[in-house]
Amino acid sequence: MATSPFFSVVQGFLNGTAEPYQWGILAGCLVYITGVVVVLYLLVAGGSFERMREQAEAYKQLGVKALQVPLTSKPRLYEALLEASRSLPRRPRLDKGCLRGRGVELRLIETGDEVQAADEKGALARTLFGISDGSPRYGHGGYDPIEQIWRWLPENLGPPEGALEMRKFLDRTMRAREADSATFYVLDQPSGYVIGMASILENTPTHLRAEIGDMWLTPAFRGTYAGLEAGQLLLRFLFETLGYRRVEWRCDADNYAAQKAAERMGFVKEGVLRKHMIWREANRDTVLYALANSDWRDSAASQIEARLEQLFEDVKGLQKTEANAKIGAARDNSASAKKDK
Repeated sequence: MATSPFFSVVQGFLNGTAEPYQWGILAGCLVYITGVVVVLYLLVAGGSFERMREQAEAYKQLGVKALQVPLTSKPRLYEALLEASRSLPRRPRLDKGCLRGRGVELRLIETGDEVQAADEKGALARTLFGISDGSPRYGHGGYDPIEQIWRWLPENLGPPEGALEMRKFLDRTMRAREADSATFYVLDQPSGYVIGMASILENTPTHLRAEIGDMWLTPAFRGTYAGLEAGQLLLRFLFETLGYRRVEWRCDADNYAAQKAAERMGFVKEGVLRKHMIWREANRDTVLYALANSDWRDSAASQIEARLEQLFEDVKGLQKTEANAKIGAARDNSASAKKDK
């Protein structure tokens, strides 16, 4: 009776008379078995079987939809970002109601009297009107309030004719922006003066995006650390505290001061939105700037900090010079008084 090739190979190994080709067959079988074992191990260790089980359960729940190809081939974002986009509130929240830096502090303006008493809001309105009505303030002479402040702010923000109207503007603006914005007044810490305002606008946590806008300072504090640090506090809050991915800055194409301010903070000019608005019964082209979280992390944060260090050093030098001048003047007055005697 004829013997099958398999049994002839086995018999050859048992008798110790295996041919070279039979050794080759054995080696091939061992390689095959080893490969199968390794593949099974990798499938188990790598979680493939677990994923297949999860897909099977998803199919039971969703049916054919569970097997549909994703609509995008782009890499999935980090889970922390996705969780933030699902959970962050539409209106930005601050634990202590303020953002504090070395030179300035941003205090949130609330809408409800249960948060800020009516008399406090009235006092704030009077102060904000007083630093934006063109009258001399904080050592700075008189100025044109429309050209210096109000021309570039939203139409419904002025210029007000008095503190009462300023209060009405504040209340109306707060109510209109209550859903997705936060408005602050800027306090200079060394002097205790209220010096301006700033806002977080168009807050869109679903996309981890927001806009900084309606920022203004009374002329006495322009060109100082105040504006730059106010911007730094807002950017740090959005990027580092909330984990946002993009912050925008929009301004009138004719507002060159606002464009320079954006560039000093590291914003990247992305383009001009032509005929973007009908603004005060005229056309407005809007310049769009933006800062991504990678821009902030890689360069903008350190650049702002370096500029602020220089500005604070300049303030220290000026204070020292003024102090020396006062001491010198006092000595001169003392010497003059002695001569008169």
